[in-house]
Amino acid sequence: MNWTEIVNDEEWDSLLPKKHQSFLWSWSWGEAQQAQGKNVKRLAFVNDKGKALFAVQAIQQAKIFFLNYWLMPYGPFQINEHATLDDWSRAIIALKKTFSSATFLRIEPMPMPSIALSSKWLIERGLKRRRSYEPAVTRLIDLNKTEETLLAEMHSKTRYNARLAERHGVIVRLGTDQDIARYIALEEETAKRDGFKPLSASYVERLFKALSPEGLIRLRLAEKEGVLLAASIEAVSADTTTYLFGASSSEQREAMAPFALHLNAILSAKAEGKHWYDLWGCNPDDERDVFFKPGWKGITRFKSGWGGELVRYEGTWDLPANETLYRWIQKIRSI
Repeated sequence: MNWTEIVNDEEWDSLLPKKHQSFLWSWSWGEAQQAQGKNVKRLAFVNDKGKALFAVQAIQQAKIFFLNYWLMPYGPFQINEHATLDDWSRAIIALKKTFSSATFLRIEPMPMPSIALSSKWLIERGLKRRRSYEPAVTRLIDLNKTEETLLAEMHSKTRYNARLAERHGVIVRLGTDQDIARYIALEEETAKRDGFKPLSASYVERLFKALSPEGLIRLRLAEKEGVLLAASIEAVSADTTTYLFGASSSEQREAMAPFALHLNAILSAKAEGKHWYDLWGCNPDDERDVFFKPGWKGITRFKSGWGGELVRYEGTWDLPANETLYRWIQKIRSI
């Protein structure tokens, strides 16, 4: 049993699960990371019978002096429904050997159909829990429900604000390449108001250059009389639309443009035949929770208004490949 590198995009795409497929696994997402100068490896864990059981897209985050670590966003993930916990254990051991020159691997195991993975199991095998890199707690809206049911399961205030936005004349449309600069400016305004670091213009532009040709990313705008009041960037996979980034103007807040924006996104995803709308990150209720992020309180309230189910993953874990160096690095810096 070993990890085999996949170098062909068609072969990689054929391995990806069709249910709950994350955009972070797509070949094009890896290409977007390579465009930023990062090394990317796509690997499949193959058993003695030649069956691929798990897969992972690994992105090298740092290679500076002694520090060399790889991030595996929402991975490794299961691609064979008959894989067992013993198979997973062998895959983790083999992963360390495959990346033997690394200091550590930062993994994010996803729920697996045939494997009951637990934090206890991970800790017993030497993995170290870290603050979540990708969201470990999110809210998923089941788009297989009727439109009437989706609306009924939203908070009454959320429905009211969406209707209010319509009465205010807010119009929602998909953006074009010419609108990317407008989004960047709006996010910078939002970041200054809400106290967070905005995405760089070059990062956003590279994402759209890599993902837009295949329809894996899109920009949605909410405008009133041509004035941009809210916008979002969505990632698209086989059965899921994910709300990735968002921004809103300080002007005309009474128009409730973000509510029109999200209602349009949810119903559009349903009309396209997607099964899930992922609101991409929520705050747990308990401030003692390892995944709690103080700055997410307000956005969590907003997202909760759309209904759906709160989903919790195992989160982010470090798999030390060099135990001695890993312990030393943890003492001198926080990463």
